[in-house]
Amino acid sequence: LTLLNERLFDNGSARLEAPLLTLVGASNELPESEELDALYDRFLLRRHVSRVTNANVHQLARLASGRGMTLDAEDEAKKAAAAAGEGLSLQDFKDSAKAAYEAVDVPDAVIDLLVELRNWLQDKCEPPVTVSDRRLMKAVQLLQVVAYGDGRTEVNEYDCLLLEHVFGNRTDDAMKV
Repeated sequence: LTLLNERLFDNGSARLEAPLLTLVGASNELPESEELDALYDRFLLRRHVSRVTNANVHQLARLASGRGMTLDAEDEAKKAAAAAGEGLSLQDFKDSAKAAYEAVDVPDAVIDLLVELRNWLQDKCEPPVTVSDRRLMKAVQLLQVVAYGDGRTEVNEYDCLLLEHVFGNRTDDAMKV
């Protein structure tokens, strides 16, 4: 949690600054203790990925060998990357969230939808789905970044479809959202 909250990494007895911009994690199991729940709550976007089916294991092994893409697909990927230009600079990446928060409004209709959804998940679902205050605030900011990335100055209700990957603590919670 120190790494996520304070951008500091404990390496033995030394505490080092960590210029963390993004953290991606993967796990074979969901947390089952309060200590791990606090860490899990810090991962805003969550996506359950099923095991590879027996029918697709051959393709997975081919990808692992480094020869999973055909030459045509590889050429197309290179062309698409070149057409996209250089992309974002590191500074643009760092500034994009702040720019989104300043430029994108969240209308009352979307706020009402978020509050109603949170209340419904916590009060009407069995078992209840807890949405922490931190997660709700980060969800609002995520929606602003999404709208900003789409060139809009206002979040809309359709952006809220992303919340199935934000709200919820278990894999089946996405269906409730």
